[in-house]
Amino acid sequence: MDQIIAETVSWQNQIHSFFDNQRIARLLKQSNVAKQCGIAPVVVMRMIFSLVFTGKNLFRYLQAHDSGSEVGKDAVYRFVN
Repeated sequence: MDQIIAETVSWQNQIHSFFDNQRIARLLKQSNVAKQCGIAPVVVMRMIFSLVFTGKNLFRYLQAHDSGSEVGKDAVYRFVN
């Protein structure tokens, strides 16, 4: 169990450093992706990007992080559309 948690934290750290190194937040801002309310678009993008490496789909991710998730289903759908 501890190994799974350590791997998840490792993936999250690597994804976070990738977003920082590639300046994804700046690219989103230059593409006119701006937040209307709620959380920053880069956080939503990072969560969607991390789904690929965790092997979960959006539904399973939201079920697992139901109470503590900062990104809701409506935020993801607004970001994608």
